[in-house]
Amino acid sequence: MLPFTLDSWQMCDYSGEMASRSKAANPCPMEETSHVRIPTSSKPQVGMKFNSYLEVERFIREHEEANYVKFKKLDCRTVECSRKRAPKRYLSDKLQYATVTLSCIHQGQFKSKSTKLQPKLETQRMGCQAKFRFSATPSGMQLYLADFITQHNHPHDEASYRGLPQKRKVNDQEREESFKLLQKRKRGSAQTEENLHAMEETLSDHIPNSSKPQVGMKFSSYDEVERFIQEHEEANYVKFRKLDCRTVESNRKRMPKRYLSDELRYATVTFSCIHHGQYASQSRVRHRQKSRRIGCQAKFRFAATPSGKQLYLADFVTQHNHPHDEASFRSLPQKRKLNDQEREEAFKILQKKGRRATLKHLQEATGKAVTTRDVHNLAAASRQNSLCYTNIKAILDYLSQVEEQTSVIEVVTNADERVVGIYYQDREMIRVYASFPHYLVVDATCKNNSLQMPLYVILVEDSNCEYEIVALFFLIASNEESFRAMMRRFKENNPIWPCLQVIMADKDNSTKILVDEFPCASLQMCLSQVLRKFKQDTSKKQLGLQKEEEAFCEKLMRKLAASKSEAVYMEIYKQLLNTELQTVIKYYNTTWHNNRQEWVEGLKSRSVTLKKEDPEKLKAVSEKLVAVFKNSPTSKKVMTNLKREVESLREERDKTAAALLAENAPITNPDNTTVSKFQQYLTPCALKYVLRQLKLSWKVKVKADIDNKSMTITSSKDNMIVCVDSCPCRLWQSLCLPCSHIFAVRRTKGLPFFAKAVIGSRWSLEYYRSCSRLSAQNTDTAQSIDALQRQRLRLLSRHEKYIRVSKITKQLATVMSEAPAEQFASQLEAVQKVLTCFQNGSSVNIMEEVGQHAIDTEVITESFPYQEDVRMESLQETHTQDEQTTA
Repeated sequence: MLPFTLDSWQMCDYSGEMASRSKAANPCPMEETSHVRIPTSSKPQVGMKFNSYLEVERFIREHEEANYVKFKKLDCRTVECSRKRAPKRYLSDKLQYATVTLSCIHQGQFKSKSTKLQPKLETQRMGCQAKFRFSATPSGMQLYLADFITQHNHPHDEASYRGLPQKRKVNDQEREESFKLLQKRKRGSAQTEENLHAMEETLSDHIPNSSKPQVGMKFSSYDEVERFIQEHEEANYVKFRKLDCRTVESNRKRMPKRYLSDELRYATVTFSCIHHGQYASQSRVRHRQKSRRIGCQAKFRFAATPSGKQLYLADFVTQHNHPHDEASFRSLPQKRKLNDQEREEAFKILQKKGRRATLKHLQEATGKAVTTRDVHNLAAASRQNSLCYTNIKAILDYLSQVEEQTSVIEVVTNADERVVGIYYQDREMIRVYASFPHYLVVDATCKNNSLQMPLYVILVEDSNCEYEIVALFFLIASNEESFRAMMRRFKENNPIWPCLQVIMADKDNSTKILVDEFPCASLQMCLSQVLRKFKQDTSKKQLGLQKEEEAFCEKLMRKLAASKSEAVYMEIYKQLLNTELQTVIKYYNTTWHNNRQEWVEGLKSRSVTLKKEDPEKLKAVSEKLVAVFKNSPTSKKVMTNLKREVESLREERDKTAAALLAENAPITNPDNTTVSKFQQYLTPCALKYVLRQLKLSWKVKVKADIDNKSMTITSSKDNMIVCVDSCPCRLWQSLCLPCSHIFAVRRTKGLPFFAKAVIGSRWSLEYYRSCSRLSAQNTDTAQSIDALQRQRLRLLSRHEKYIRVSKITKQLATVMSEAPAEQFASQLEAVQKVLTCFQNGSSVNIMEEVGQHAIDTEVITESFPYQEDVRMESLQETHTQDEQTTA
């Protein structure tokens, strides 16, 4: 038998194939009758042919089993990719690949790209050169073995081969059987099965009377576990904390078919001593800091039983490396903490008898080792509370005098009848929210202010995407209980709240309360605030990132937030998992991954706004409210300036509305074009959206008719059935504005694009006009604009004041520099006197003598306290005099 060579095979076979392909432009695939077939043995030979890639896999599998080695796919070029490169070449779909190389799993060398100080990572790559390279024949109907190397640089015995992860992997059928065995308590080896069976039968189903731990103790719920830990702490004078855990919900995602009772809360949970671990300070200045972490190994580890109905004690260590006597145990901060009732009693005694009597009473009444430092903190908290109560009383007294009876001014209490803050909403705020109840913005502003109470602002967005304040409330303490009480009060005063669809809020503890109190609405987060918080968290030293890694993670976060679909999000999420930054991955999974539908652009369930979040508008409102507190030392002054600022924001919105209505006044002879009809009916913000959707409708593919009013179209995700007046897409369901799908169907049906039935009433100019404050005035729109411009001046911010004054001082400096030498000295002296008067808070009156060429300036000073009201009155008088002079 002549030796077979690849060169001779190529020459004889290639000539015949080229001749047959030149006869017909579209050659018909035929079964290639060749004398070379797949050998029955797994011994490789160059030139071996395979009719499909499945036969190649079968050959590789036989070679692996015979030689105890494992191969993986190293390089390949698919049939589709090869057709793009060489369109005229025929390749059978059975081949799957035009070229494919399979290498040993120990091929290559691993190089770590991590910049951290890490131990050497285990890897299977050790430079093995064994490989198999397959390529398609010239006919394109078979694959042949072009080259191979079977020599390995590592031992390949049966034991190591069977221990590979690829060989230990179980298929779906084996997984099903293992799940069944787990449910029947038949997991692991025979010894484990006997131990579990004995544990299920012999151990009791309740907590033992004593707190002495025993491996295998069972607990029906997590509450019983906590009770057991508390009894052990009291009996041994030690304190434990939760070190590690895996919740039931998280475990269900990993193992969906495993049953776990909801009463367990955790599939696994570990409690460690509070002295567990070692503290390593990362500060460069403060080196010696007190810490309770001294390396204690005491712990308790609980896990769910195979039945999933109970928790059992899997492991424990009760030896401590520190003294644990009763005195040190009672002096721990966790044991000295007072409850709400004890704190109330302490506040009363502090006001009447002082700190010494309070310390003695707490030690005797509670039996806790209260220290003088604790009493000092209570006194500080008492002063804070009394200050807050005083401010609340002053605010109530002031608002009761200036507000109307229709306004809502209430002191809010929690379930325990404790005062948590004050709620304010005037008649106009209630009316505005009733007009636009679909979108709500909850923002925490001015947390540190002169009242020592954080201010929360609730805003809405109207039909033209303008913000307006609809509620304000102050809280004594910014906690979940107080915030929940305020949200309930908001619901009571606004019965139209079930129409709420979307709430935008910050990433804090209040998000959970908003979801509970407004179940019909979807929670969303502002993109700028999400990126700001992510940047702040990743810059902390706990994550241990370098500047390059922080910049890379921030760039990846921006891509994740801009994802248009779940598939795109998961693809970018895999890039984050491949970074090997375990601290960042753990932080991201716990903070952002599980609630991605709240901040990822393409995963938000609803979108009731025509624009994306405008952080500049929210920032402008916040800055104006912050400026109120800077110039307001008392509570009365705070509310005066706050009301003035709210009215100023309303004036700005009214000016915008008046100008908009003046530009879009009704036309006597309107055009019949589609754009003109939409322009006469919609607000400018809604008009831009509709025109953009009308332009995109030309790209929508309409497939088939269903009936007279609906058709099937092809979208980016799936086929949809769209009617002429409704669409199942997210945009139309949320906005109630015609989308590109509706426009495409109406064009195909020959219907006009403009139809009021498809447009929500809240986007119309008529609705916007009826909801504005201008509708209550019986004047023309032009007169309304003139009246708004003549209203009183609003309270300027510090930056706006500086800009206005700087323009005048620049002109003054230019004029004085050009003045003659004999006049410059007197002018400079006059300016210096004016500056001194302003610094002392005095008024200045300048008299000008026109008859003479020189300007005599007389400065009259009056000492009086510098007040904002007097300043505003003088500004208004000056403004009125200027208007009269102009007239």
